[in-house]
Amino acid sequence: MFGFFGRHKRARTLRGFAPGLPATLASMHPVDLATVLLLANDTLDLLSRLRGRAVVDDPAAAGTKACEAALDDILPVRDGLAVMAADETDQRRRHAVCQLCAIELVAITVGLGTDPSLRGPVVASWRAVWGARGRLVEALRWVYRHERETGVVALHPGRGGARRSDPETLRLATRVPAFLRRKPSQPAATSEG
Repeated sequence: MFGFFGRHKRARTLRGFAPGLPATLASMHPVDLATVLLLANDTLDLLSRLRGRAVVDDPAAAGTKACEAALDDILPVRDGLAVMAADETDQRRRHAVCQLCAIELVAITVGLGTDPSLRGPVVASWRAVWGARGRLVEALRWVYRHERETGVVALHPGRGGARRSDPETLRLATRVPAFLRRKPSQPAATSEG
């Protein structure tokens, strides 16, 4: 999209917020965590349509260039949300913080394709938001209320540009990237003797 993030600036930016994201998420209310899960999955869905499914499902396999291009799409959004999260008041600030955390979660997830050391914060962050999936209906209601009150659409349209149905949105929100669902490979057993 913008393409002005160089490799070193991307890495510095990711390393700047990745270590603190799990702690930030751990301190959030369960409905806020569910909102982060909802918004992160919505953004990952959009990103997969723009940059390919591999960038979302297995960033390391997608390759550095594909992940860098995806990061160039989302890191400028993160910068704008950081300003909003610092300046907004009450409910609007709370929603901006949820959006910021969702974008940061997406960024470090995709960033694994450029920096494998992000794996710890990625796993811890997804574990934190996944634990709140039982509150997704409340989160969706809160997002819709925020959209009505502010006139700002928080959820991206589905394929074809139409708004997703609530069941479709909730189904999308209960995903985690494929590489996190795989069990770590076991070392091959050796035979003795």
